[in-house]
Amino acid sequence: MLSVSELNEQAKTLLETTFSYVEVEGEISRLVRHGSGHWYFTLKDEKAAISAVIYKFNAAKLKFDVADGMKVALYGKISLYSPSGSYQFIATLIRPSGEGELELAFKQLKARLESEGLFDISRKKPLPKFPRKIALITSKTSAALQDMLRIASQRWALAEIIVFDSLTQGETAPASLIRALKRAGASGADAIVLARGGGSREDLWCFNDENLAREI
Repeated sequence: MLSVSELNEQAKTLLETTFSYVEVEGEISRLVRHGSGHWYFTLKDEKAAISAVIYKFNAAKLKFDVADGMKVALYGKISLYSPSGSYQFIATLIRPSGEGELELAFKQLKARLESEGLFDISRKKPLPKFPRKIALITSKTSAALQDMLRIASQRWALAEIIVFDSLTQGETAPASLIRALKRAGASGADAIVLARGGGSREDLWCFNDENLAREI
């Protein structure tokens, strides 16, 4: 005869070995962001629901805002909390259904900044027709820099161009761009160009950083 704790432990082992990795789609409901950093919520469809959690480390890596009513795909495993016998889904990744994570994150950030008035036309400054000094923020080792210098010399050779070296890709790029932007802003330049060459959406994501947008 099994004790309750032994039964729960065996059920937990069975669930975790049978469903070692699962992808499941549903709607977020009753989302609670705990002070510990863990997120607890229910994932449901028209006929059923399951309790779910994403722990602090994985929740912090999400680039978009999760909210009740959002349809998502969860990646993770099924487990059972032995003390109470509660069956739950432990998510390691949440992805918006039908839309890419970066695309959704960009739309959410844009809407939030628009609601604060950051993109109001009254904030925009006119570009000088004949700039005397141009601050160029980009990577000094990039081919794009040479292209920009060449085109600038062809179109307006009288302009002085000051290059402010910065990272333009990766997780630390936004902070690097902000530091370069502060230096460029204090340089007395008539115009500032913040740019890089082409790239994938992931490569260019550092330019969508909220702190960089606010600094601009």
